[in-house]
Amino acid sequence: VDGISAHKKWILPTQNSQEFRINKNHHIDGSKFSKTLLLQPNEKENTTHRDVTFLPVIYVSTFNLVVNILRPDPAIVWQARVPRALWEICIAVIATRAKSSNPIFCLVLALMTISTALIDIFIWAPGFAMFASFETCTGGGIFSRQPKICKTDYVKGAGRLFTSVQSLLTGLFYLVTSVVSWSVFVDARDSKIAIKNADAMAKVMANR
Repeated sequence: VDGISAHKKWILPTQNSQEFRINKNHHIDGSKFSKTLLLQPNEKENTTHRDVTFLPVIYVSTFNLVVNILRPDPAIVWQARVPRALWEICIAVIATRAKSSNPIFCLVLALMTISTALIDIFIWAPGFAMFASFETCTGGGIFSRQPKICKTDYVKGAGRLFTSVQSLLTGLFYLVTSVVSWSVFVDARDSKIAIKNADAMAKVMANR
């Protein structure tokens, strides 16, 4: 386009509905025009979008990990606690890598937290509340010859009620996290698409 006069007024749409106007009889430098078309959306993007981190997710997953391991509940053996502990570690590791500059990790974090949130809210929270009991009983079973003997156990009941509340609150937190991480992924994807479109338009205009 260098050295060629434009006989009409061109309106070129770019990212964020910006317009570049080329007035009549105005000489266009193709290389400068291409750079302007490519760099201006990127520069605006850097000033309007800040890199998002998921540091609170790391804190919450670490809290869940410690509580699930140390929670006093003899009915739940340590082997049954290992899968959830490993899952919380995986969430924390992915959260350390999930940023606006790494959208694929934001997508993985969204999928992990949405599944965790639904299980915590609709399975673990009502399940622990339903089976919360302040008594520990021995004997009295179908195949037991011993009479059923129950004793008060406030630690067991309070622990299960606490776990029910914990599951509900962390489930809601993970639900919000999934929405935020998905939004970051979609925003990063759309930004890359817009930059590619601006690049293609700049090359087309530079070749004319």
